[in-house]
Amino acid sequence: ATQLDRLYAAVKEAQADPEFYTVVHQYCDLVMKNPTLRAILDESEQAYRLGHVEIWREPARTDKESDEKSEMVMRLERFNMFSEFTLPMMRIYYPLDDYIHDLATEDKQDPLAIVMIRGLKVALKYNKWDKKTLQSFNRWFGGKRSMYQTSIRKFHTMLLAALWTKNSEIAPVHPRPPITFNPRTGDFYVNGTYGTFNPKSQEAKVFGVLYDSPDHFANYPDLIRSYRPTVEEATKSQKDDLFSIINSIKEKLGDQRDVIKNIRNSAYRIEIPNSNNDQE
Repeated sequence: ATQLDRLYAAVKEAQADPEFYTVVHQYCDLVMKNPTLRAILDESEQAYRLGHVEIWREPARTDKESDEKSEMVMRLERFNMFSEFTLPMMRIYYPLDDYIHDLATEDKQDPLAIVMIRGLKVALKYNKWDKKTLQSFNRWFGGKRSMYQTSIRKFHTMLLAALWTKNSEIAPVHPRPPITFNPRTGDFYVNGTYGTFNPKSQEAKVFGVLYDSPDHFANYPDLIRSYRPTVEEATKSQKDDLFSIINSIKEKLGDQRDVIKNIRNSAYRIEIPNSNNDQE
C-alpha cells in the first residue's frame, strides 16, 4: 500500500488542475493494473451488481415503491467501493489513458481529454467538435475538482480497509470491460465512446435496465416499466415512446449506436462487437 499512499498524497497536494488530473490517472492506473488491487475492485463491482439486481428484481408498482428502491440504491452506492471509483474512472482515467497512449495529433484526440488537461479554449480551436458538446464536457471539470477529490478519498479509505483484510491469492489483471454505466452519475462507456445521460432521464433508466439485464436483453414491458412502473402490457403509444427514447440513446452513443438491436419487434438488446451474442 506504500505506492498507493504516495499517489494518494500526490492527488491531495497537486496544484494546477492538469497536474491533479494527471496524478489521478496515475492513481487509477495503479488500481487498474495491480493484480491485488484490481481483484479487490472486481469483487466490489460484483457485489454492487448483485445488490442492484436484487433491489430491482421486482419492478416498482407505485411511485412510493420506486422512491424506496431508489433510496436503497443510493445506500448501496454510498458504501460500495466500486461505485465511488466509477466517477474518476469514467471521467478522468479512461479518457486520459487513451490520450496518453494514442500518438495521433491532438486534433484527432478525444475532446474530453483535451478539455481536461488543455482547457476549453484549446479544444475549441481545432473546430472538430461543436461548442455545445465541449461546454458540456467543460462543466464536468470546471470547479468540480473537490468532487473528484471526495470520490478518491472515500475510495482510498475503503480500499485500504479491504487490503487489510484480504488474504486470498492474487487475481489476474482483467481487460477493460467494453461497456460500463454508472446510474448515479449517468456516465457511460461503450467501446471507446464516452458520454452521460441525465441520471433522472428516461434514457438513463432504459439504458440502465439494458445494462443490468442478463445478456443486456430486456423486453418492451420491462423497459417501459423503468419509467412507467405500473405498466403491465405495452400499448402501441407506449412502444412508440420507447422507440423515441431508444433513438435518443443511440444519438448519445454516436459511432456505437448500432450496438442496440431490436429483437423481433418485442425487445432490445445491447450487442457488443465480437461478443458471443448471436445476431438476430
